[in-house]
Amino acid sequence: GNEKLPEIQGLNTLDISEVTDMTALFTNCKSLTSDALACTANWKLPSKSQSLFMGCESLTTANFASNWDVSDVIYMKQLFYGCKQLTQVNLSKWNVSKALELQNMFDGCGKLTELKINFTVNNANLNAFISGCSSLTDTSNMVLSGTTSDINYFAYGVPTTTLDLSGLDMSAATNAIGIYTFINSKITEFYPPTNINVNIDIRHTTTLSTDSIVRIFNSIMTTTETKTIILSNGTLNKLTEEQIAIATNKG
Repeated sequence: GNEKLPEIQGLNTLDISEVTDMTALFTNCKSLTSDALACTANWKLPSKSQSLFMGCESLTTANFASNWDVSDVIYMKQLFYGCKQLTQVNLSKWNVSKALELQNMFDGCGKLTELKINFTVNNANLNAFISGCSSLTDTSNMVLSGTTSDINYFAYGVPTTTLDLSGLDMSAATNAIGIYTFINSKITEFYPPTNINVNIDIRHTTTLSTDSIVRIFNSIMTTTETKTIILSNGTLNKLTEEQIAIATNKG
């Protein structure tokens, strides 16, 4: 990317209807502004659109993308990765049902304070989805539903006190719910995905309430294979035998 490029001439006449791969199109265009992208408002993105704005450090909003048609996109990871000045995102109209790779989508957006999405996913990878969003204190407008293959690192370093992922189903997941999902976060109330079918490692968690731990236990699928739950000694000591039995009785 051109780090000093504030706008792109001719972008308003660009026909992308035959484009199949837009990977990293604007990556590291560090001076590119949100206003300069207003002319892309009616774009329909191709299946490969990952890292599109990665490192675009002058973007402040994503309003230009609010009405994009992303219904054919499969690869969308790192879309706004490292957009350090991004403060507002409203992608609530997006249809991401075909997307399999949504990991690191807003990773490193340290000034993001408003995130409005309503994504229904189909076995999508959500690893580090909002990791590093160190100003995002409210995730109530971040609505996620459907099935996911991974939520590890999901909210690493996010200062919100409540995280609701209860609309997600993890029955087909392959990765742990997260060794690092909650590290450096302030999350106390966690509403986990349903049908957790993976090992759980939250030994580094210091802020989750006992109710949140019990919710995780209640969301675990009954299994005939031995699964592991790793908790810190401090967390374990807060639980009653009855609460621990919720998990052990499921295998």
